[in-house]
Amino acid sequence: MRNKVTFVLGLIVLVALLGYSVTYTVRFDETAVVTFLEQDAGEDALKDEAGLYFKAPWPISKVYTYPRKVQVLEATQQQYQTADSKSVIASLYVTWRIENPYQFFKAVRDVETARQRLTDLIDNLYAQLSAYRFDELVNPNPEAIQLDAFEEQATAALSRSVGDLNYGIAVEKVGVRRLALPEAVTENVFASMRTTREALAANAEQEGAARANQITSEAESVRNRILAFANSTATAIRAEGKREAAEQFDVFNEEPQLAIFLRKIEALRNILPYRTTFILDADSLDLLDLLNSENSD
Repeated sequence: MRNKVTFVLGLIVLVALLGYSVTYTVRFDETAVVTFLEQDAGEDALKDEAGLYFKAPWPISKVYTYPRKVQVLEATQQQYQTADSKSVIASLYVTWRIENPYQFFKAVRDVETARQRLTDLIDNLYAQLSAYRFDELVNPNPEAIQLDAFEEQATAALSRSVGDLNYGIAVEKVGVRRLALPEAVTENVFASMRTTREALAANAEQEGAARANQITSEAESVRNRILAFANSTATAIRAEGKREAAEQFDVFNEEPQLAIFLRKIEALRNILPYRTTFILDADSLDLLDLLNSENSD
């Protein structure tokens, strides 16, 4: 009985190993290439649909699987000189994918080899950064930064290089991951930045002072114009009042007694209570003479 169990278990293991050796799976995010005796089996060996497939057992057949997703490769950082002779440490990265798995298999064979070859090609791109000044790579003004232009040029250059080599690879983007300054030049750069900022601050103060003087001058000019207009208007009003007073004096001089009588009536109207009626004859108006300070003495 024990021997039978051992036999059954051994048979199951053997069947499992045999099944494993003659089958392989392809995931939805992979593409597989099957070789026969390590030789190119043609494009019919390319499997790009997910599922379970059969093959000859190893070592007759071998399966290479390649991811379909976009991959990221970061190159080692390097130090170079900018166009204005400043030392900068830069680190580049590239995003890429396997566009033609069959061609990739024939030209490169595995992903690690592809990464190494791409790294060698990326190292040649650092020389393009030397065409840019330091203030075109690092600047507080976003419009002055030319990193986008460099990344577009680097992407186009790497795409041409990979295309010429016929690797079956598509380059998505080349970018600058990091920019740094060597320690020896950091202090000089900071000093230059401080000088630039101080100059900008001084210019701002001068512009502010000039603007303040302009506003003060404009305010004083407006004030002077207003005062001149007010003085002119007041002079005109005084002149008009004197003219009217002179006319009234001329009228009063023609009938002085009538004028005195009318002034008394007006004074009486001003001193009487509101809505109070008094009946006085003309002779009674003499009591208004008491209001005259000269007569009261």
